[in-house]
This record gives sequence, C-alpha cells and structure tokens, in this order.
Amino acid sequence: MDDLLHVHADVGAARTVTLTLVGELDHLGAGPLARVLARTWAARPGGLTLDLRQLEFINARGLACLLGASRTARRRGVPLVLLCAPGLVSRMVTLVGLADRPAAPDVPVLTLVPRVPPALELVDAAGERSAAPPGAHGAEARCTALVELDLALSVTGADLAATREVVVARLAADVPAADHVAVCGASGRRTPADATCSSVDAAALTALQVSAREGPADDARRLRATVHVADLHRDERWPRLARQASRQAARSVLTIPLVHEGQLVGVLTLHSDRPDAFDPAARELAGALAARAATALGAAAVRVGLEQALRSRDVIGQGKGILMARYGLTAPQAFALLSRTSQERNVRVVDLAEELARTGVL
Repeated sequence: MDDLLHVHADVGAARTVTLTLVGELDHLGAGPLARVLARTWAARPGGLTLDLRQLEFINARGLACLLGASRTARRRGVPLVLLCAPGLVSRMVTLVGLADRPAAPDVPVLTLVPRVPPALELVDAAGERSAAPPGAHGAEARCTALVELDLALSVTGADLAATREVVVARLAADVPAADHVAVCGASGRRTPADATCSSVDAAALTALQVSAREGPADDARRLRATVHVADLHRDERWPRLARQASRQAARSVLTIPLVHEGQLVGVLTLHSDRPDAFDPAARELAGALAARAATALGAAAVRVGLEQALRSRDVIGQGKGILMARYGLTAPQAFALLSRTSQERNVRVVDLAEELARTGVL
C-alpha cells in the first residue's frame, strides 16, 4: 500500500486539518483515505483541506471518495477546500462537479495552486512515517493515459469484445512508438482469429507467430512475464519467427501477459516498425496500462461467464419443466433424464434442454 497512496495530516489553527495526498487515489487508495477521513471527522475539525497537488492518478473510486467527503462537509457545515495543480486531477474534479459545490457561501471547493515538491516525510494510512515515494512528479502523461483508459472502459460493461477494442485503441494512442497493438486470448489456441488487432500489420505479426509456432506471445503466455524484443529480425530466441518476420515491417516488440486475480486473461502485444523503439519509459507506461486492461478484461470475462451460467440455468429449467409436465417426474428425476440422455448422445445438457424447449422432442 505504501507505494500507492500516502496521506500526511497536519492540524492548524482553529482545528483546521490539511490532508496531503501523494501517489495514486484509485480503488486501492480510496480505502485508506476513507479511514483517514473517518478519523478526521471523528475529531470534529473546524475545516478540512485536501491537498491533491501531488496525486499522480485518480479514478472513479477515488473521485467517489472525494464526493463523499464533500457531502459530509456540507452536512456538518465544515468548510472544505481542494487544492489542485492545473492539469489532470483538477480536470477530473471539475468533471464530476466538485468545483460547483461550495462548502460555504463564497468559499469555492476547488482552488488551483502551483505544484509543490513532495513532502520529506509522510504518514501513511496506518499512521507510520515513511519517505515520499520516488517519481511523485513528472507523470502527468501517464496519469492522463490511465484516466482516459478507465473512462473508455467504464462504458464497455460486460461486452468482452468491446473491452478488447478499447484496450487496443487506447494502447495504440498512448504508448509512444506503439505503431501496432494486438490483444490475444489466454487459451493459446493456434489461430489468429482469437485476437483483436489495431491494424493489418498487428494481425500479420499475430499470424506469423501462429504459423511459426513460437514467439514472444507464446513465451509471455507460458512464463507469465513481459517479453521485450529490441529487433525481431535479429533476435535468436525464435529462429523460425525471425526468418518469416524478416519479410515484414515488424521490428521492436513488447509483449505483456494480462493477469487478473492470478488468472491469465490475455496477452498484449505492441510492436513498432523500427528497432529499439520502446525505451524504459514507454515500457513502464505500457505495463501500467496493461495492468488496468487486465482488470477490465478479467471483470468482463467474469460477467460474461455469469450471464452464460444464468442463461444455461434458465434453459435447463425449461427443459426440466417440460419433462416434469409430460412424464409426471420430479425435478431431480427430470434432471437425471436430461443428464443420462446427454451422456448417451454426447451433447451438453444445456444444448439438449434448449433443443427440447425449441422442438418439444427429447
């Protein structure tokens, strides 16, 4: 947790409390901040200032936490001020309407002020003192890319194909030198059809790896590790792929496994038409975006699975009902008949029940 969000509390005159936030205010950071706010409200502050100038990233969960603080401040009549530097966080705070919610007459919530250097010493959510995390500044482009990816993913819902398309489009737009992007499934099936690609060249590299039966995508899937290729034409790890790729434009390749809650949900491949294209900053940005993408793809896959399970249950229930009414069976007997027939015909129970509901014939 220390690397995600640090909260430094300072009590001034008239019991005015200032909370300085450093790091990332996302679904992990919102919990610790909520606990710090709960302790702050319990102390009955005369005013509350949230200094957000050192936040690198904020998402919907973090914004919801700020909105909750705003509602509590209004209910208690406590002045609330948000200090933001011009840029990403201030735009997000304004977008959700916090700037339009005065905590008191003539006291705006949002105040734009210059950025400040990170504090030398911070207090985290557990009350322990620690040094400020390195790299707390200079990451606005990364934060913007993460927020834009989150916003784009927020409208895809349980549509797994749409989630993949958003991931491919955002990575192609935001990662420097990512001329082509592809997301492949986790199954490792040797077919390029199980892929979403940003371009014909991305699809071609996917097909090359399938035909060569080797490549960075297979290694990333098997090893659960990021694979970086400075120049595919000269790389000796995959000789068959290198020979076929020598006729293509693909040179630099960056392949990242997409892992959600310990499960591989896909493989992300970015490639460039020039060698040595992905510097450390680009690889770091791609890794951060891939982590967000893995969470979205994993959640979408879970929702798809639940919806399929619910549909299967309904269809099997219909089939059981037909058999119960036709033959005077109990529910367990009807299901046993479906299962036995399924095994005899080597057909899934849900498919058999769907056919029975559609045709009336078992």
